[in-house]
Amino acid sequence: MGFGELSFYGEALFRGNSFLTYSNSKAGRTGSYVLLNGRIALAGHDDRWELSVYGDNLTNKIVKTRVFDLTNSDLIGQTFIALSEPRTVGVRLRGRY
Repeated sequence: MGFGELSFYGEALFRGNSFLTYSNSKAGRTGSYVLLNGRIALAGHDDRWELSVYGDNLTNKIVKTRVFDLTNSDLIGQTFIALSEPRTVGVRLRGRY
C-alpha cells in the first residue's frame, strides 16, 4: 500500500483429549478443542508504528487450562480449576522511537 504494509495473521491451536493431572483424575480431563486467533495489522514503511486489530479465542471456547488437586491437603481439601480466557478483541497501536 502507498502509506504502509498490510499483514494478516491467523492461528488455529488444536489439542486432543488429555489429562491435566498426574493421576489422570476425572476433574483433570479435557476434551479435544480448537482455539482460533487472528490479527490484521497496518505498519508504516519505516516500521516506526503499527496499528492492528486482533481477536483471541474467536469461537469463545472455554476450556480447562490448569487443575490444582488439593483434595488430600488438610488445610484446603478442594480441587481448583483454571479456565481459558474468553473471546478477546481489541485494537493496538505500537510505536518505536
